[in-house]
Amino acid sequence: MDATKDREKTSRAWAEIQTDRNLWNHPFTERYIERRVGATGGRNWVQHMHAEMLGGATFRRALALGCGAGGADHSLNNQFGFESLVGIDISEGAIAAAQKATDEAGLPFKYVVSDLNEPLPPEAEGPFDMVYAMASIHHIERLEPLFAQISERLTPDGRFWFLEYCGPSRFQWRQRVLELSNRILDVLPPELKGPFERVARPSPDVFANYDPSESVRSAEIMDLVHLYFDEVAVRDLGFTLAQPLLNEILRNFDDANPLHTSIYRLVYLLEETLMDHGVIEADTKLAVFKRR
Repeated sequence: MDATKDREKTSRAWAEIQTDRNLWNHPFTERYIERRVGATGGRNWVQHMHAEMLGGATFRRALALGCGAGGADHSLNNQFGFESLVGIDISEGAIAAAQKATDEAGLPFKYVVSDLNEPLPPEAEGPFDMVYAMASIHHIERLEPLFAQISERLTPDGRFWFLEYCGPSRFQWRQRVLELSNRILDVLPPELKGPFERVARPSPDVFANYDPSESVRSAEIMDLVHLYFDEVAVRDLGFTLAQPLLNEILRNFDDANPLHTSIYRLVYLLEETLMDHGVIEADTKLAVFKRR
């Protein structure tokens, strides 16, 4: 395995901006997360997390891991009002875009190109009140040294949190999930399925050719993080059926068509019911930790 070539592939993959409708840019996804965390009273999931999972504390110095183009950092800043933030990402293109947007907004954020599989850069020495990751930890192979470095950089009252895919590594879907997803797919009308015929476990070539970091050790995240941190709160979000099934076909759904919206809402409802009754596990989690 050529590590340099793999890093280049990952960097290119993360520099691309997805414009196609998919699970992670669909407007219903955020509403589903809000429901799963228990947000009420008009609060979004970040506001709920701040109040209920982070105790409403003040967090001034933040470290964003796998920050991409920085859009999430700006949104989180609206809630937390960071005095400083360091963002790290492997993609030069994403970091350039993040720094440009931040400079234009006049925010005190610094973005750095760095591979999270390597020692954190000098800009990330800390200490930090908050360290967070959104859908980036599952791209890290060297989880143990990363978690150790995060723990070292957290203040005594600091918090480390992530919204993360923690399901089967390399998207090797569990057999029950495969069976359920394909039974649902079988009854969908052709215009919603498009050319997508079966939900299957991806072959290794899919990752080798596009993004070698994809879900490389995702199934180990929750066990490993508990070796370095004490758990504060965890919310099982799900996406256990939605990701293998809907992510491939949401582009075919018309949000103005009540039948289409009812179908994907029913998929989420089925997923929630099966998770809540212990039939399937939640692959994606929102989790908060503190220093041990």
